[in-house]
Amino acid sequence: MKKLNKISSYLRLLYKAGLKNSLKYFYSQKISENWRLIYSSRFGYKFVPFSEIGFFWLAGLKEPKTVSWFNRNITNYNLFINVGAGWGEYALMALTKHVPTLIFEPNPRLNRIIHFNLSLNSYRENIDYWLFSCAVGTPKRRERFIIQNPEGTSHLESYGRRKFEKLASIEVNVIPLSEFKHLMQDYDDVLFLIDAEGAEAEVVKSVPERVRCRADFIIESTEDQIKYLNVLLKGKRKYKLEDNPSQKNLGNYVWVRKSRLKR
Repeated sequence: MKKLNKISSYLRLLYKAGLKNSLKYFYSQKISENWRLIYSSRFGYKFVPFSEIGFFWLAGLKEPKTVSWFNRNITNYNLFINVGAGWGEYALMALTKHVPTLIFEPNPRLNRIIHFNLSLNSYRENIDYWLFSCAVGTPKRRERFIIQNPEGTSHLESYGRRKFEKLASIEVNVIPLSEFKHLMQDYDDVLFLIDAEGAEAEVVKSVPERVRCRADFIIESTEDQIKYLNVLLKGKRKYKLEDNPSQKNLGNYVWVRKSRLKR
């Protein structure tokens, strides 16, 4: 009986960690024509996992609390803007709920994975989504972009976490979001998710003021950024979505909102 209880407690722990949800993505695995494994997520989209270094990014596993909130609330918005989109998990979730999406990911490898995932789900460029390979910030410029190992971590040279090995260095365009205001200005309820490895405040500064005052933000922020972001987004209340002490080095998501939504 003791052994059974122990096994049961381990299973409950794995369930809380999101393993059950992640395993669901394997039920429809197949080999595509170019030998990529393709999985189906519980959120309604198909995707190829980011697995070139032997580690599968499984949708919903890495940030289960944030993913859960996002899945419940994304339909409260009529435009989603994802800066630092990674392999496109949040963008795909938004598109599954028919929310038009602007996607920014300067890492060329990840940008190709996003493009593949979007094509896999038959989403239409310039209608359902807009995908850009530039970094976001201000002023407009060319800057070195550091691609690190492991797990595709990458950042503008003046930011980022130095703990990872440098894999490659390229040059990218850095473009303010004000340059894309024609794609945002007709929407009243906008949600930003910004994960730019230390450049979050610079990204927020580049948002056109008219759009900023109509938007909610989920921002990955280190403690020293939070006060500055609060000033930058004055008048708005902030909430932590991710605050796991064991992952403190990965930063926290801060939720800054203009309206009252389900937490």
